[in-house]
Order: sequence, then structure tokens, then C-alpha cells
Amino acid sequence: MSHTSKLWTGSFVGICLVNFFIFVNFHALLPTFPFFVTYLGGDAQTIGLATALFSIASIISRPFAGRMVDTTGRRTVLTLGLFGLATLMAVVALIIGLSIGKRDYTLDHGPMRWKQLFERRSLPAAIAQFFYMMSYGVIEVYVAIYAESCGLPGAIRTTWCRR
Repeated sequence: MSHTSKLWTGSFVGICLVNFFIFVNFHALLPTFPFFVTYLGGDAQTIGLATALFSIASIISRPFAGRMVDTTGRRTVLTLGLFGLATLMAVVALIIGLSIGKRDYTLDHGPMRWKQLFERRSLPAAIAQFFYMMSYGVIEVYVAIYAESCGLPGAIRTTWCRR
């Protein structure tokens, strides 16, 4: 980035808002995930396994999703990929995403190589984020179950999913 480039452009603010609404969506759904697994007959181990598999699938799919974004187009993938209060948030993210300006860049159309998947300088931040999210994910998934077991006000009740 040159010294004359601005960080706080309309596109940058738009991208930040899209990410905000996507993560609001994600963090609104994740705490209820254990109750859904319990509703399906799962126990604490199954909840942990399902959450781990969800995370692993997310990690494994990211390089391919990134490649799809680069080859299909960011705006196209954003438009097609956005997931009903959760749908409303996705619609808001979509509207903001469509207003983000197009950026010119060059793409290597050759085969994808392992070196293209990782930026060596991002390793310290990636390791810190990994440990933060490991602990945060466990707390976020199990705090709703713990709150309900303690009978705390405002805890999610499993009666919403009874047949």
C-alpha cells in the first residue's frame, strides 16, 4: 500500500459491514447448535464431535471457496452464498456487498499450489487466532447448555424444538 492510499474507502467500509453481518449470523446460530444436536438424540460427546467436524469442514473448504471467489468472482460468490432474523442479516450484507466497488487484480490461471494457500508472514497471527477461537468456540457452544442446566433466566429452552 502506498503512502497516498486511503484505508477507509467506501469499499473497505462495505467489506467490514458485510463481514459484521455474516458473523452476526454465525454467532446467532452457533449457541443453539448444541440444542439441535441434543434434539436429534446426541449427547455431550456428539455435540463436541459435531462442532469439531463443522469447524474442520469450514477450514478444509476455505481454500476451495477462496479459489472459487477468485475464478468465479467475489460479487457472484457473495451473492450466491449468503444464508432467513438470520436471513434478514444476510440480506443486509448482500445489499452492502453489491455496493462494493470492483477491484482490478491479476489472477494466476495455472494449477493451485500449496505455497499459494499460505502466506508465511501471517503465521503468527494465524496461530494466535487458532488458540483464541479454540477456547472461544468451546465456551460459546457449551455456555448455552450450562445456562439452561442452571435454570438461568434468558437461557435457551429446549422446548422450542419439541415435537
